Amino acid sequence: MFSSNGVQSLAQVRKGNYYGLIDTKGKLVVPIEYESIGNYGVYNPKWALVKKNDKFGFINLEGEVVVPVKYDDPEDVE
Repeated sequence: MFSSNGVQSLAQVRKGNYYGLIDTKGKLVVPIEYESIGNYGVYNPKWALVKKNDKFGFINLEGEVVVPVKYDDPEDVE
């Protein structure tokens, strides 16, 4: 389970080698298309680090990309 300051709880789901997130009602919030999804709150309270095609970016609590998934290293994200 992922928690974001008590705002919402999400669970990771996997299909093959890809991951997404569902909410407590089982609704898919983040599409199952990422190689990895980090915890919310590590870099920003409402963002999670994601990896897709060996590139990094960030999604918000609604699963929207807020920083494009185009960086080679998470530390390079501006």
